[in-house]
Amino acid sequence: MINTEVIAVAKIMSEIGKSCYLSPFISSGDKEPSWDGNVYIYDNPSRRNNGNVRKIPVQVKGIVGNIGRKNGTYKYSVNKKDLENYKRDNGCLFFVAIINKITKNADKIYYAELSVVICNNILDHMNTSNKKNSSIEFRNKRYGAVILQFFKESSCSKWI
Repeated sequence: MINTEVIAVAKIMSEIGKSCYLSPFISSGDKEPSWDGNVYIYDNPSRRNNGNVRKIPVQVKGIVGNIGRKNGTYKYSVNKKDLENYKRDNGCLFFVAIINKITKNADKIYYAELSVVICNNILDHMNTSNKKNSSIEFRNKRYGAVILQFFKESSCSKWI
């Protein structure tokens, strides 16, 4: 049996690491609740800690299966407790890597920007319907651009 989390984290770290301004610190096989790590955003392309640095919490899941729908989206179920934690932590970027059963490669990566506002909306719906999980739509896009956009629009990133 393949270790889907290791494959997913490796692929996401590789993609995020292509940006001059981003540095991923994501664990696989960790026991931390709700999060797998952080992506650090630097204000200079050298990624040195001589300027402003921000971090965004991330969660990564690896799934063996189909690569998603033709419209570039994928549905994944997220636990209510995790959403409450993301809300409390000012948001989270959640990645799902779809791993090809034959090649054992992460062929597609999908993401969901779980800002405080989005978490609140999902949690409100879950509370009225008494659900413990919610199926969330994840999108497929360039990760570096997504992270920088999320950083600009969200209170999720924190100065460190």
